[in-house]
Amino acid sequence: LIGRCGPDTDPKVCTDRARFHAALARLGKTSMDTEDEISLLFGLRYEKFETKIIENSKQGGNDDIDHRRLAEKSTQKDGIPNEIFLYEVRQVTTEASKQIPMDLRKYLRVNTDFPDIFPFKQNKTRTINICEHDHDAVRALLVEHGTDAADWIRDYFVNSPSVNLASPESFYGFLDDWKLDPCLVK
Repeated sequence: LIGRCGPDTDPKVCTDRARFHAALARLGKTSMDTEDEISLLFGLRYEKFETKIIENSKQGGNDDIDHRRLAEKSTQKDGIPNEIFLYEVRQVTTEASKQIPMDLRKYLRVNTDFPDIFPFKQNKTRTINICEHDHDAVRALLVEHGTDAADWIRDYFVNSPSVNLASPESFYGFLDDWKLDPCLVK
């Protein structure tokens, strides 16, 4: 459950699936050429063996977790040519939901009115209470992933001229929540 998805874990349930920003990085909208950006993308701020990994990659080492090689492989020179429209899913349940259709119209460059956006209700039959003590380690790692994701999205991704945000003030408010332990915030 904790760590990278692999042959010894359920491929659908592992904490690395929460690294949402890694998927966004594959769109090629950022340069991925600074230590700070790579650190955010690969969780190096929290890894116990960060120094070993960085030193190994500087020396051309062949470590299984050579983040520099991973970054080089996933960097696209110009990225995809398409513009991106980004919103935080909780925006749909707030007043921002009234602004999203207008922002979407602007993004698509159309004058047609869109219908209101309503939240989708999921029936989650297989859930856990992440706030139970048994899940403290998983939750701590997920908060680290959320912090990295929020920082990378704010500091790198949205600075691309081809990334458009729905209701930016609302978006940033929700993005800040990604850094908080939901069990400590009431």
